Amino acid sequence: QLACPLAVTHCESVSRIVEVGSAVLTKAAPGAKAPNGEFVLDALDVEAAKSGFAVDLSKGPVEPGSLKPVTFKFSPAAEVLTRLPVAGVDVSVETAVNCTLKGGAQPPGSEGLKIKLILRAKVSGKRL
Repeated sequence: QLACPLAVTHCESVSRIVEVGSAVLTKAAPGAKAPNGEFVLDALDVEAAKSGFAVDLSKGPVEPGSLKPVTFKFSPAAEVLTRLPVAGVDVSVETAVNCTLKGGAQPPGSEGLKIKLILRAKVSGKRL
């Protein structure tokens, strides 16, 4: 779950970073190199994009023993601002995105690990 603990206003944005990694095989044969891992994020749905969610990198390889940062951003879009019911009342915005981790040091025949990321932000109802 990626959440922004503070409410953002209409002119602000917030980002959170998830680091995707690939394990190193500790019991590999001498000179053997573990295969690269790979991550694949499903596309954000239309409503999430309209609300202001974005991701900088949707797929890529991950070398064994390394981490790849993936940045999720939220900037409240006009569509979200119209949902602010009353000045001073915050509105929560949430979406989910699936991530599949493939390759790397997985058991043979494995189709990968699927992870559901929940993205959550609050938009401030404070009028400027």
